[in-house]
Amino acid sequence: AANKERTFIMVKPDGVQRGLVGKIIERFEQKGFKLVALKFTWASKELLEKHYADLSARPFFPGLVNYMNSGPVVPMVWEGLNVVQRKGAGHLDPGRQGLDLRIDGYFNCLPSSKLNTD
Repeated sequence: AANKERTFIMVKPDGVQRGLVGKIIERFEQKGFKLVALKFTWASKELLEKHYADLSARPFFPGLVNYMNSGPVVPMVWEGLNVVQRKGAGHLDPGRQGLDLRIDGYFNCLPSSKLNTD
């Protein structure tokens, strides 16, 4: 049976700066996914430290938090059948995936993670 899931993604500051928010939304909609939440915001360092807490021991953690705090971000929640299993660029952690909008080896436009829908 198909698996209806929710996933959180966040367009990073470089993606917002490059004007990719609309393209990202379009790609998810073209795949039949439903946008259920969206916010344009500038994330605080405290919020980012909580969001990336699983990476806090990594040497790049301070730079990641500073980068994510360097400009506005657009967090979104998408819903759909197998939305978490979409083909993507990958991430450091198995529960997180990126879309095919990677800029270089360190920054990509979209961190994401699976959300429980129970």
